[in-house]
Amino acid sequence: MISILLPTLNRIDLFPQAYGSCLFNLQDCPEEYEFIIVNDNKWPSEIHDTLNRMAIKYIQGPSQGSASAFQCAADAASGEKLLFINDDLIFYQPFIKPLLEAYDKGYGIVGSKLLYENMTIQHAGMEFLPQFEWTSSHLNRGYPHDAPEVNEFKEMPCVTFSLTLVDAKLFYDMEGFNPSYGGENYSDTDFCLTALENGAKIAYEPRSEAIHLESATRGHNMEKNTETFGIFKSRWVRNGRLQKLLKEKGFIYA
Repeated sequence: MISILLPTLNRIDLFPQAYGSCLFNLQDCPEEYEFIIVNDNKWPSEIHDTLNRMAIKYIQGPSQGSASAFQCAADAASGEKLLFINDDLIFYQPFIKPLLEAYDKGYGIVGSKLLYENMTIQHAGMEFLPQFEWTSSHLNRGYPHDAPEVNEFKEMPCVTFSLTLVDAKLFYDMEGFNPSYGGENYSDTDFCLTALENGAKIAYEPRSEAIHLESATRGHNMEKNTETFGIFKSRWVRNGRLQKLLKEKGFIYA
């Protein structure tokens, strides 16, 4: 079974579109699945009533950021696979089979191609930039969606969890997201790197794709982003842990 984890923040303008378009494009899914919707705020009565009628599992989130909401959903999941999806996604074609094919090849974390509304690349895997204190960055941002560079299946050190399939045992064995980040940015980056360090394989699968209205739900908080990047640097960069890992796994060739 696949547990589909969908957090929101009272965005009744966003999450029905994400849920509905996802459900429509799961028509060819070869496995059973369940949705678990987490709201990081009080449920409006219209959502509460609708979810009850549809018999969808929904829970109250901890209001501590998107990663904490995902963690809350994962704790309530029953599937052996976890599909993390943001509520600011728009699915316009089937997407699940390529993720499952990569999973069956031994990839414990499989990320998707994410597009801006103009169909250029928002996410095609991630890299780390030594010239900017080893901050993480999305590869090929702004490239055309049909560019050769973004349409190759690739092993990656990290992918964003905005649309990602994760082996549930891997997630639970690692005890989920590191709470040091307070449920905010770099939680997924830290998880990927820790999984990589422990032998997991991570991939970018371009045949799975969706439009991502980037940060539409929670926006950008530069102060919080700076704080979480500081935590990331203390855990991974200042002690050379990141650089050593990337070199060992073949992601640095110099």
